[in-house]
Amino acid sequence: TPQIQSFHLRAANSGKDATVAGGSMADGARVIQLPATALNDQGFVPLPFGSGYVIVNVNSNKVLDTDGGSTAVGAPVVQHTFGPTVPEVASQVWFLTNTGSTAVFTNYKSGLALEVAGASTADGAPLIQDAVNGAADQNFTGIPVGVPATTSTSSTSSTSSTSSTSSTSSTSSTSTTSTTVAGSGG
Repeated sequence: TPQIQSFHLRAANSGKDATVAGGSMADGARVIQLPATALNDQGFVPLPFGSGYVIVNVNSNKVLDTDGGSTAVGAPVVQHTFGPTVPEVASQVWFLTNTGSTAVFTNYKSGLALEVAGASTADGAPLIQDAVNGAADQNFTGIPVGVPATTSTSSTSSTSSTSSTSSTSSTSSTSTTSTTVAGSGG
């Protein structure tokens, strides 16, 4: 059964996780960094889109975007409803470039990298886009969160024996998916 794995996007420079500010469900809500929690506002699911990914927040089901689709250096990274037109989607697609144990997220439309503003290590520091430089504030690690949710409704009516087998499969999938996100080529 196909499974979807969510991840925390942990900044290499601060060890803090990308978070939708205040757990907001609104379009345009800023993405900031905070210490890791078990809340869904820090969970993101990378979904393949062409040769890149759209990064979906688990709490809001909205995707990472640049504010207003901006291509400007320093533009805030926000969450927004996906699409529906090509101009809107262009700023919602991110390429992942493997940098070893981390990845740099580069925006398709702007060509700029996801970054912790000012290389800050402070709680609440905003995520922005900036010229790609490979610094630690542009490197993120995908930390698997929990057991992947299945995309099939049949698992709801599974017996406990089947559920146990599914759990073992999920653990294996988690390890494989983690490598894919942190080590995806761009």
